[in-house]
Amino acid sequence: MKVAVIGAGITGLTHAWSLKKKGFQVTVIEKEKRAGGWIQTKREGDYLFERGPRSCRAKGNGSATLKLVEDLGLQDEVIVADKASKKRYLYLEGKLRQVPGGPLGLFTSPMMKGVPAALWRERKVPAGRELDETIESFFTRRLGSHFTRSFIDPLITGIYAGDIATLSMKSCLPTLFEWEREAGSLIKGAFCSKKKRESVSPFVREVQKAGLFSFKNGMETLTDKLVDCLDGDILLGKAVTKITGDAQGVSLTVDGEELAFDRVVAAVPLDTMATLVGMEKPSAIHWASMAVVNLGYREGSITPPGFGYLVPSKEKQQILGCVWNSSVFPQQQKGGTALTVMIGGDHRKDFESLDAEKCKELALSSLQDHMSIEAEPEVTDIFFAKAAIPQYHIGHAQVVDTVRQKFPYLQLLGSSYDGIAVNDCIATSF
Repeated sequence: MKVAVIGAGITGLTHAWSLKKKGFQVTVIEKEKRAGGWIQTKREGDYLFERGPRSCRAKGNGSATLKLVEDLGLQDEVIVADKASKKRYLYLEGKLRQVPGGPLGLFTSPMMKGVPAALWRERKVPAGRELDETIESFFTRRLGSHFTRSFIDPLITGIYAGDIATLSMKSCLPTLFEWEREAGSLIKGAFCSKKKRESVSPFVREVQKAGLFSFKNGMETLTDKLVDCLDGDILLGKAVTKITGDAQGVSLTVDGEELAFDRVVAAVPLDTMATLVGMEKPSAIHWASMAVVNLGYREGSITPPGFGYLVPSKEKQQILGCVWNSSVFPQQQKGGTALTVMIGGDHRKDFESLDAEKCKELALSSLQDHMSIEAEPEVTDIFFAKAAIPQYHIGHAQVVDTVRQKFPYLQLLGSSYDGIAVNDCIATSF
């Protein structure tokens, strides 16, 4: 059977490789001249920078990623996050504050004032009846506005760079949404949920103890290995401009040439897929853009030990947050301190007007204000990730179901549909 996979990001590469293992004749078609999609690693002197995803969670769908790592023989390339990365911070009321890492902190940390009482009351808050609602509406209803604006808002910013006032609870946090619907509350749902015990290898079990993992030479290690395994099955710099098909087969127009396949997998953004099939672009789909400002400092240990910090939108700051790369994965750096500052997202509407120099200026001024870092970086790498992060707004799930029903001859995979994380993309395509 001849199968075409459109898109050579992590989703397309993973699915193509799994099909090839099963004996299918696979052709991956990618309009860019490089494979890997948003996963991009760059080495600048002593510093390793990620322009896209920088790590994966080891639990949940992370088990699928770790199984893929095993199948590709990359176990020796895996590194786990330093224990210090368990310390996470928020920029609240003008200063960095460490988020409590355990139950005791709920009662002893000043920043958690009122939270234990809100969690206790949550047990008796009636379950919602709407088919969907925004993340802001859900958590405000269940835990109050203070908790939502101080903790949920920055958490979602760190994942989606989005606005909780528009993002769909059902699509973005489906497990919590179902806990409320099925158990009546989040607290009851957490206690009543039955965690599936899957059989995993000693390698997977060991990595899962650490929480986060990456690779010695960065995330591109994974996509590069998939490209090697696919060998000559990838066509780079080739644009698909049209898809036509039915139950008997599918045709693709690629750079003016029509190619026939038994099956087609579209691992591209939903708006791109809509254009290829001649469908009107769904209004419920939107993408957030970001500037990723990577900074390398000759000075060592200029941050506290920890993962980094996020900034709630109510603080009205210039950045979304900062990751302390040297503290999370010190194995990747040869010296000094590597940081990543994130700018943009749905909270910063003027993002498109910012140039590289302005982004660097905002990053440095924010680090000076938030962490008293006055040193000039030795190396700066700025990457504009435009339309990079799908925003699952209200109605997203219905849109995806409708599109899949309308085009049964296409298999639709990727971050536009069932989860934006690397782990989600791999779990749905491997």
